[in-house]
Amino acid sequence: MNEDLLWDYQKAIASVYREENIYCLAGPKNDYIHNGKQVVALYSDVVRKTWIKNNGAFSYLKALDDILFCSRSLLYACASIYLYRPHINNPIEDAIHTGSEVIYPNYQDLLAVRYSMYVDMAGEKAYNYWDRIGDVIETFFPGILNPRQVYFGKVLEECVPPQFHDNAGYIWLREFKSTGYVELNKRRKRVVHTATSDTDFKYEHLDNVTDKEGIEEIQKARLGDAEFYKNQLGLTLLGFENMLLLLEEVSEKSY
Repeated sequence: MNEDLLWDYQKAIASVYREENIYCLAGPKNDYIHNGKQVVALYSDVVRKTWIKNNGAFSYLKALDDILFCSRSLLYACASIYLYRPHINNPIEDAIHTGSEVIYPNYQDLLAVRYSMYVDMAGEKAYNYWDRIGDVIETFFPGILNPRQVYFGKVLEECVPPQFHDNAGYIWLREFKSTGYVELNKRRKRVVHTATSDTDFKYEHLDNVTDKEGIEEIQKARLGDAEFYKNQLGLTLLGFENMLLLLEEVSEKSY
């Protein structure tokens, strides 16, 4: 295998980071500085007291490593979506005139397949990210949920007591849970339990193979996946900040 090819691909990914101005919790310079603050130090300072109280029952460093890895994975998947997007097929451009009607075939190639793969990967990594955020928040309110019930939405609904509901971080997280997270989870469930985005596109195309407006609509939605996950990436960064904003107050009032 030619290692140079792998580094060339990474350079192409990095160019998308710059062009789209996207980055993960590692920051634009990969120094873990986000909004002027050192991410690891900030996180450690906020969880320190609960860390001591739990006496190693929950690994906050492992949780942070996982959050950072999910953040980096989502960034990579998002950049890959943008990298492949200009090259995927468009049935409108491949129209066939039969005399009595126009058919818009789906001449899907490898680049279009890869595009769909990264779209689904982005959804999975974004969901993983929020799952880990829920894990960390839950440790500040132990014993309320069965370990099998600990996931982002349920933690916000059932673990955080009313005295913290006016915290700006909590307000942001609850608002996100009711908006952006709903659509993310809807897509994630579709891919995991029903059909991948690639399969969905194929069969939606078949249902509209002679309907130009229908094809244009599903193609527009397909291309829009890039902006959707770019927005989700930005929300994960805000989510980390607001998680710490909430937990900082909880720590101050609890210990």
